Amino acid sequence: MDWGEMREAAEQSGRALLPQLDPPLALPAALALASSAERILFCRPEPSGRIDDAVGHPKQRVALFIGPEGGWTAEELALAAAADVHFLSLGKRILRAETAAIAACAAVYCLSGAWNGSC
Repeated sequence: MDWGEMREAAEQSGRALLPQLDPPLALPAALALASSAERILFCRPEPSGRIDDAVGHPKQRVALFIGPEGGWTAEELALAAAADVHFLSLGKRILRAETAAIAACAAVYCLSGAWNGSC
């Protein structure tokens, strides 16, 4: 997605600010960048914490990690655990990476109370 598409999407959804979009990074660099967030949420399909237990208040800065097709490696999971992430699952179904990202973002948005309706 380029900046023009981001701007158009933000305007369409009524956002006042553009979201931050970082370039792809290796996992260690991404975890280091995310360390300033109040919560780091790391999605994996194995039974783990529930997303509604991991999401905080609407103003909380959240870093959300969605696994690659095929899942996280043992080394990547160990790196995440060392970074004090909140492991969570999006449910029993294994979602494609692009679908999981959309579902996880929507869940965080809704569960944090950022949306003024009910989920």
